[in-house]
Amino acid sequence: MAEIKFTGDQDEQLVKIVAENRLLFDPEVESYKDGNIRDNVWKAIAGKLNKSDGDCKKRWKYIRDSYNRFKRKRNMSTGSASPPKNSKWDFFKRLQFLELVSTERPTASNVDSDSAVPSTSNSPANMDMQEATSVTSGMSNPSTSEV
Repeated sequence: MAEIKFTGDQDEQLVKIVAENRLLFDPEVESYKDGNIRDNVWKAIAGKLNKSDGDCKKRWKYIRDSYNRFKRKRNMSTGSASPPKNSKWDFFKRLQFLELVSTERPTASNVDSDSAVPSTSNSPANMDMQEATSVTSGMSNPSTSEV
């Protein structure tokens, strides 16, 4: 399969045009679910960029996913490896319009968050801890040892 080539200017144009067409990224827009309307918009975008509509969709998905990865890296919790200093992604500010819509899916779990998770005494981590405890409990404490 041939690699899709977009210039920096074409990427900027793509981001600008998508930002002007909320139905491509905002599920709250009524015509968001109408595939025919979205396809027509993608065809118009492709015509402006002299690319195929499939190439434009793929490139937009790549740019959007890169934006979400960049955002996640910037919001790392403390204790995790920090991103390199001065890392700045070119399109970060231009894609701020995506913040107006929720792109993250809600997570679902079959485990009740209020219930305690039972520990398994046979797990390797617990066995190591139990072994360490039994070894240290057999050692005498220097402050209480008999002379």
